[in-house]
Amino acid sequence: MRNLREVLRLSYNAGLSIRKISASTKISVGSIQNILKLTAPLNITWPLPEVWDDQVLALKFYPRSNAQPSTKFQEKGLTKQLL
Repeated sequence: MRNLREVLRLSYNAGLSIRKISASTKISVGSIQNILKLTAPLNITWPLPEVWDDQVLALKFYPRSNAQPSTKFQEKGLTKQLL
């Protein structure tokens, strides 16, 4: 997720607009807006702590889900119409 670090750097350190960041990183404007919108509730500031590698940064933005897949649709003979 090197792109997360790059988006944050270009926004906070270089002061680029969202459109310029989009042109530089080839990430959509909407995705950049979402990334920057999440920085405030996650208390992420620039510069990032040195101990944060790309994996730690990615987990801050996209935490792993512990949700189990539904077994409701795995029963034999069950169709959506029966539900």
